[in-house]
Amino acid sequence: MMLRRRNDESAPDIKVVLLGDSNVGKTAMIYSYTLNIFHKKISSTCMDSYEVTVNVKQKETILGICDTAGNEEFDTLRQLAYPGSDAFIICFSLVDRSSFEHVCSWVNELRIWELHSPVILVATKKDLRDAQNSSSSGFSEGQRLAHQIQAIRYIETSAYTQEGIKDAFDTAIMIKLNGVLNVEKRKKKCTLL
Repeated sequence: MMLRRRNDESAPDIKVVLLGDSNVGKTAMIYSYTLNIFHKKISSTCMDSYEVTVNVKQKETILGICDTAGNEEFDTLRQLAYPGSDAFIICFSLVDRSSFEHVCSWVNELRIWELHSPVILVATKKDLRDAQNSSSSGFSEGQRLAHQIQAIRYIETSAYTQEGIKDAFDTAIMIKLNGVLNVEKRKKKCTLL
């Protein structure tokens, strides 16, 4: 697999956008998936687009991955990545409760823009939660939230151990290839109970 920054106007075969609060591990997920490495220190992303060639059903496919900033000051810039997306991966950190609580705001942002592409809910930093024996977000709580926001799947990941990383991106690829329908338009907003 070879990672390269997008620098032309041609559209990838499949486009995935990663959303979530700052420092939840979106960029680390991308590096882990594409380069099989873990960087401990990654500077905050403004917005980056990458392409990687993946072999899907014995055919080379270009996967476009858009890494977005979680900061409010980049709201307008982040939203430029949304058009043409085949799937959204909404990330939260298993060791940062506020990032879990902000998942609904990410879903609401997509709905405000009338974007109904499928969502995959991804929990990051599983290795840290497990190492700390933390009582932060558990698997069943993540599954309930995924159901509430009508996510296609809930996956717990670790960029450090690579657990679940390939599964998250493979799910996004299969959404496109299998023609998963867009999420039904919802009138009400997402709220955590």
